[in-house]
Amino acid sequence: MSMPFYVSPEQVMKDRADYARKGIARGRSLVALESAVDLRRARLETLLKILDVDGVVERVPGGVVRTGVPWEHDGERAARIQAARDAEAEAMVTYQTTGGCLMEFLRTALDDPDAGPCGRCTSCTGMPAIDLDPAVVAAAVDHLRAVEVVLEPRRAWPRGLAVPKGNIRPATRAEAGRALCRVGDDGWWPLVEAALAGDEVGDDVLGGIAGALRRWGWEQRPAWVSWVPSSSSTLPEQLARRIGELGHLPVHAALVRTRPGRPQRELGNSTHRCSNVWPAFAVDEGSLPGGALPPGPVLLLDDTYDSGWTITVAAHRLREAGAEAVLPFVLARR
Repeated sequence: MSMPFYVSPEQVMKDRADYARKGIARGRSLVALESAVDLRRARLETLLKILDVDGVVERVPGGVVRTGVPWEHDGERAARIQAARDAEAEAMVTYQTTGGCLMEFLRTALDDPDAGPCGRCTSCTGMPAIDLDPAVVAAAVDHLRAVEVVLEPRRAWPRGLAVPKGNIRPATRAEAGRALCRVGDDGWWPLVEAALAGDEVGDDVLGGIAGALRRWGWEQRPAWVSWVPSSSSTLPEQLARRIGELGHLPVHAALVRTRPGRPQRELGNSTHRCSNVWPAFAVDEGSLPGGALPPGPVLLLDDTYDSGWTITVAAHRLREAGAEAVLPFVLARR
């Protein structure tokens, strides 16, 4: 079903009168649009290019303005394009499993009328699959598991927000953190994926974490451990308590959730993701010994790291409450 996009001439004139009253013909910037529409920057720019080509919007100093040209979303065309993309993806999967000539498959997919067996591919020659030396495979996995995955701290809040805004002061910023692995890698990810699915930390994963912490060249060793509270998983708390036990460090539930919030992965851009978690955390002084954060740096645990705003806000709350330094560690970076 097509969805009309129409702006009345009266609204266009009103918009332009507003711009004129401000002294210059300025439009809405990408930052302002990101605040209003939860889309990633790349997708938003693509949509604006389409609307610009169709004459629906016009680029002016400072952003874009509406022209008043009627526009309809061509749902049928979009469905055809999506079906073509799905067919292409399915063809790539079929290519991996076909028992026929691989070159013939490709040429047929490209509508080559002369497609036929090439006589040279692995299917035509019957070449067996390569047997890998288990020792070599194990060495490769060990190498991948030792790769450092650094979490660089966010240094500025998203533009377009009233609060928070501007640069993140070093005094309220997290230190560079670490992740055990990246999502989809061939090192720790298979075991981490199972831990995330089962909401349980196994001894093998705990051993990997211990190794990553030993390799971490921090300036000052953490003095205590805490975690980012989750409304859907006990994994961050499990990680904190087991690492505290392993490293003989005190563990404190320093943070509490003040509201559930939406899952961060459901949100498209940094403006909305930061706004989602900004009011979600607070320091629970009542659960702390003496009603204050312990001295020394804190090792802050979480399960996954995506945009980084959850860790950024949690670290900000801890630093504001007096934490000397916040050292983030997560199982996997997306």
